Amino acid sequence: MNISNNISSIQAHQTMLNTSANDVASSGSQASQTDLSKEMVTQMVVEDVTALNVTAIKTQDEMFGTLLDIKA
Repeated sequence: MNISNNISSIQAHQTMLNTSANDVASSGSQASQTDLSKEMVTQMVVEDVTALNVTAIKTQDEMFGTLLDIKA
């Protein structure tokens, strides 16, 4: 897995959260048909996946830095 895959994954999850938030906001005066328990679980999963992707990016960055230090 490389950094661009991790960033793409983070962006995809952010898009999913934004779409979900827009759907809730656009329902406005209508009674919300959103299942909050399902949305909360989805949000927790997305947050965990995002945190893991950020950790992977940091690790890859550190490994790349170490590799450059060794080469120099």
